[in-house]
Amino acid sequence: AGAPTAAALAAQFAPLAAKTAANAAPEGGAGLGDRLAAAAGRLVQVRRMGEGGDDAASLTTRVEEALARGATGEAFVAWAKLPGPAKASSQAFGDALSARVGAETAARGVLSEAIAALGRSKS
Repeated sequence: AGAPTAAALAAQFAPLAAKTAANAAPEGGAGLGDRLAAAAGRLVQVRRMGEGGDDAASLTTRVEEALARGATGEAFVAWAKLPGPAKASSQAFGDALSARVGAETAARGVLSEAIAALGRSKS
């Protein structure tokens, strides 16, 4: 069947991202802004953009942004940092993402060997 494309992975992650972001609760020592954002998140979807912290909402955003750029390795690193419940509920996605990263790594290895072989044959 082959490894899924970054676009297919993004489509698979989209409903999981919305659920993770909606369920992200602020930590015990969260400031007023974080608590207000969490409360607003029950009504509308509120997420930080960019390279924010390591909370579930920030990591979810990083996964989405990386997939949009086709950076599956970066997406996997961010997904792997998700807290237990968020990670467990998206394990099938993580497995598919891992397969894609593995396929890309293997393809780079084959390409590297082919280029090296071409270089040796011209000597």
